[in-house]
Amino acid sequence: MGPILILDKSALQSLSLREMRRLRKHFSLNVPPILIAEILGDLAKTDAAQREQVIHLAKKMPAIDNYENEHYLRLCLAEFAGGKFEMRGVPILGGGTPVVTKSGERGMFFDATPEQLALLRWSQGDFSDSDKLLAATWRGMIPKIDIESYKHKLNRYYIVIPHADNFQDLAAAADRLLGERSLRESLLNCLLDEFEISGTIRNLILFTWSVVGRPDLRAYAPYASYCLRVMLVFIGGIRSKLISLDSTNRLDLEYCYYLPFCMGFVSRDHLHRELSAALLGPEQDFIEGDRLKSELRELADEWDALSGVQRNEREAEYGDYPPEREGSIASMMWKKNMNPWSPGSGNRAIQMSKEQEARLMAKLDEYSEAIENAKRQQG
Repeated sequence: MGPILILDKSALQSLSLREMRRLRKHFSLNVPPILIAEILGDLAKTDAAQREQVIHLAKKMPAIDNYENEHYLRLCLAEFAGGKFEMRGVPILGGGTPVVTKSGERGMFFDATPEQLALLRWSQGDFSDSDKLLAATWRGMIPKIDIESYKHKLNRYYIVIPHADNFQDLAAAADRLLGERSLRESLLNCLLDEFEISGTIRNLILFTWSVVGRPDLRAYAPYASYCLRVMLVFIGGIRSKLISLDSTNRLDLEYCYYLPFCMGFVSRDHLHRELSAALLGPEQDFIEGDRLKSELRELADEWDALSGVQRNEREAEYGDYPPEREGSIASMMWKKNMNPWSPGSGNRAIQMSKEQEARLMAKLDEYSEAIENAKRQQG
């Protein structure tokens, strides 16, 4: 497991299969729901080339190597209901089954998600009728940017986002708005409007917040507050003519809701680069998709040039650690986010003795038994 990246569709499309193999060797992937939706959306197009595109993209994302992040709306609702989770650069996973082995070790088992299983099917060219219907529905629902609607929401709640020359100034303006005590209820209502939360759920959210003293949203619901900040920056960008009314820009916005759950965000998109400068934390990195592609190609060429013996030696010595290279993205990310390399940090399974292999297999069998027991108890 390496530093956790989120790739947008533009970055994923640009990488070849061998480059993706190098990426999955040195990094972990957090897959936000918007990326899966964008991949599936190509299926709605009638030409065979688009169907092949879905297959090709799905092949780049084998389920075993991916973490499927929970949808941002579910996370916001969970937070308003009292749920707590951290925004520390790691994915927030749904579900999970607690397991206890017979030796008393505890853990959490995450079964394959419907999205992971769908990607597996798509990679084999297996598309159900429901997949095709969902693709057509999703493409028909791609949200268009309605500047008048945004103006109406802001005016309705007396929220004024000042014009700005860049996204950093917009982020600072959003922070000032979030700090205004008199705007707390207005901002919360604006967020609920944007996420189309209405009826009983909306009333319950507002009532619960009011009962506990109408606290600062940043302390009460940190992730929902982050999403509100993103939304304010985006709307301000439209009003300041930093963002065009192209509907694809509304899709780009959704990737930004998942930025707290990665260590690096990879994109070839200009808007993503500009937004990331304002939205990523100081400990996070925006990575240019073309630059990463070039490095992965070099790493793949270097690996392919090694003999079988040399590959085993490197695996035993370094494992998932990338080779040290001047100006390397992978090296920088590992040094910044992971434990430093030291002798013996590599893949020790390469040089296991028969005894060690037997102990490892016994431990794996113990975990498998615990998982099966937990599944049976769940019914």
